[in-house]
Amino acid sequence: MNVLRWQALRAGDNARAILAVDFGEGRREAGFPELIASLPGAEACLVSQFDAGGLAALHAESGVTPQRLRRAVDGWSDSVADLDTHPVAVLSYCAGASLACLIADRLAARGARPAVVMLDPLVVVPDSLLGRFAEAVYGLTGLLSDDLVEATVAGAAAEVRADPDPSGARLSACAERLSERYAAVVYRACEEADLGDDLAQELHEHFTNVLRYQALAGSVPAHEIWSPGAARDTTVFVSREHHLVPPLPAATAMFDAGRAEFLARPELAVAVAGVVARSAAPATP
Repeated sequence: MNVLRWQALRAGDNARAILAVDFGEGRREAGFPELIASLPGAEACLVSQFDAGGLAALHAESGVTPQRLRRAVDGWSDSVADLDTHPVAVLSYCAGASLACLIADRLAARGARPAVVMLDPLVVVPDSLLGRFAEAVYGLTGLLSDDLVEATVAGAAAEVRADPDPSGARLSACAERLSERYAAVVYRACEEADLGDDLAQELHEHFTNVLRYQALAGSVPAHEIWSPGAARDTTVFVSREHHLVPPLPAATAMFDAGRAEFLARPELAVAVAGVVARSAAPATP
């Protein structure tokens, strides 16, 4: 199942590599391209690219089961080995935190565990998906009546909160239902504004992929990644207004930066480079 591939953001001049886990497509905030551009060091830098078809397959029928997740992560770590690089750090942004920990754990089975650096980490629960839905629907304000926008958000909230089970299958089902609800309003908004079905389809597909990515991240069992052993080599950097909630580890440092520009701040790049330089994972001969 081809869910993830690695895109090179920077070539390296040695065997060491930094992996970055995120779903940055369409984001207006600064992302890993901005961070990597100012990151000191000679390591190659590879960022995750999630395939829409692969995400859909993971969520099909019974949703993201532990077996599907395990096979997917094994494939991701195999793909790193195929690149002939030695990962010394796995960076993550937002929902990517759990996936970064899982990837680091799989890589540890092949040698030393790479350091994990979480940037504004998020533990995905049903309310997280609901928040993304509300954000997307409120973005249609002005194209739809205020009453319809509010009713759409309220209806989704009632449905999501009626069954707060945070399991992977539950998150998959939640993502699919919110995708269907968004389709109903985004197609109507584009029709009423004479913007065409092509734009509506593009917006709907992007939103669906974001939901499926977050639901995938939320399906990682908490006991597998937030254990004391996993947290030992984990660094957490947060922006000024980011709030950490259990079971996330405490912040290593907070930066006086808003979320939108956080990953573009040069002082963050220096801090991340320091973690990479101290990584216990040695370069291969």
